[in-house]
Amino acid sequence: KSEAERVLEKPVPFVFSDINVVPGMEQNSFLFRQAAMVGLSHSALLNQIMKSACSRNHIQFPEGKTTVSNLRAHNLVQRSSKQKVYVLCGGETSERQVSLMSGLNAWLKLEKYSDFEVTPFLLSPPATNRASFAARYQNMAEHRAQLLDFGVPEQMLPESLQPQSMLKSGGWTSRNVEGEGVPVLEWKVWQVPYAGMLFHTAEEVDRFCEMRTASCLSTEENADPLIPEEATLAKYFGGDVTLEDKLRANLTEAGVIGLQSTAEKGSGALWARHAMRHTLGTFIEEAKEQDAIIFLAMHGGIGEGGELQAILEQEGIKFTGSSSFACTICMDKLKTADVIARLAAEGVKAAPKQELNYINLLSYAEDESMAEVGWSALVSQLDSESLCIKPSRDGCSTGVAKLNNAKDLMLYALSICNNESYLKANILSEPNSVIMLPENPFCPFLVEPFIETADIRIKRKDSSECNVELGDGGDGNVASACEELVLSGESRWIEVTVGLLGKQGQMKALLPSITIKEFGRILTLEEKFQGGTGINLTPPPSEVISPAAIKAAQMRLELMATLLGLGGFARVDAFLHLDTGEMIIIEVNAIPGLTPSTVLLQQAMSEEPPIFPETFFRMIVDIAADPEQSSSY
Repeated sequence: KSEAERVLEKPVPFVFSDINVVPGMEQNSFLFRQAAMVGLSHSALLNQIMKSACSRNHIQFPEGKTTVSNLRAHNLVQRSSKQKVYVLCGGETSERQVSLMSGLNAWLKLEKYSDFEVTPFLLSPPATNRASFAARYQNMAEHRAQLLDFGVPEQMLPESLQPQSMLKSGGWTSRNVEGEGVPVLEWKVWQVPYAGMLFHTAEEVDRFCEMRTASCLSTEENADPLIPEEATLAKYFGGDVTLEDKLRANLTEAGVIGLQSTAEKGSGALWARHAMRHTLGTFIEEAKEQDAIIFLAMHGGIGEGGELQAILEQEGIKFTGSSSFACTICMDKLKTADVIARLAAEGVKAAPKQELNYINLLSYAEDESMAEVGWSALVSQLDSESLCIKPSRDGCSTGVAKLNNAKDLMLYALSICNNESYLKANILSEPNSVIMLPENPFCPFLVEPFIETADIRIKRKDSSECNVELGDGGDGNVASACEELVLSGESRWIEVTVGLLGKQGQMKALLPSITIKEFGRILTLEEKFQGGTGINLTPPPSEVISPAAIKAAQMRLELMATLLGLGGFARVDAFLHLDTGEMIIIEVNAIPGLTPSTVLLQQAMSEEPPIFPETFFRMIVDIAADPEQSSSY
């Protein structure tokens, strides 16, 4: 037998395969989640680590609570009483995982304020996976065929059986797997305990909450949170003792400070062992009753497209971000382009677009000659040899790909029509990374000219060049001395991301960021929002773009924000001309990602005075609370 087999035969409860003396410490790392299981917050755990380090080095540990930056620096006012803030994340779109990270970040930042009482919630709608979309479409097609065979004229078919109308509406997200309608207000909303927010996917949070309902945590079941298969650890410790109880006793005995009680059975306290289940309707009722501000950390779907905003407006509930009117426009890239067209004389425009639906893609996927005809028509209409395809009502980088020929169009259409979850790497004529595809393959798609941009690379010098520069009176910054930014290519356009912050009609554009693509021609979702990926430069160095061009671009974006009715915060992805500051708008995100790695936080830190992350989130809430009295930033 192998050594591994002999080891595993031994009657021990654990086999240690790897020990990390410096583990990962992102917000939702295993370390923080497991600590939260026994009542330790992020701050408490970090304080304990620092306390141990001070003790080991015979240094007095500075007792006290963590603080936030000075409110007065940005004309922010401390409230005399606590304001309830409900952070809502999750949703039904492919961006629900980014939404979870945004919600986690917003909650952790806002809870630092003593005048806020912040509670995290997860919107977990009925399943709307690819199989369910396909089943509903097939069901529609069969009913349609039966009526046509029976002799019903096509023009007499109900709207629900008209493919063009059905596919363009994109309104299937409020149905469950069986196709039965589930009203939006009956969608499930979890009031999530502290530890539950630290899972990596919305599905894991939902499962955690299901296991943590009051019924599942009854005395008879007493489910253990780390080992779901074990009802109790009685066989290890004796009696009705959970792993949480044992660990808490050990930590208390060891003198660990900051432990929160996890035994409350009240109305869903943050540290309670059970999760509270609501419907979206009861969640809204509670928010109204408690006069809570809802921090919308949702991306795409009803949370960004205006539907949820309209419900909250009707109920008189305050929420962060833009109005339902602005969200509805910005979620639809065609509508956004129509509005932006009015600013052409001001140097702001949107790229021309052509819309494709599932019927078009199906014909391209099944017949190469049809793909050739379709490609020729698109190239002629858009006056471009290379095209960019994307879902019309999805967000960020979902489904965005560069197409160079009819075969690329056919391969993309084939992946959509085969209900695939992603476009495989390097399947197109030009190298491409893995591209996540929309969960609803029947949504409308847009095709635009592919805008060639200048190629921006970071060139790393050899050690001899670094030594010369550092020896000639450099500032000691080895990284900057050993690297330089190289701009190449004939194009004078670059791709930028710009944040907007402020109340409606007075939004201010932050300094732009450029993200250097590490692979392919399209920024991935990870490069935009995940730490450790992508290289962001905020603001762009003067050797790339002049301060005058940046200022011109900011003024144009502020004008556009006013026209679209944006408020609170937003993000614009655009192409920026290096010489003139003119802009071609790619998309406007009414509720952009707010993960710890988002460039919006980098841009805020580049302001004078700097807007620290917790202040950035505070300003968003203050604008929602009272847009007339909030900071005029």
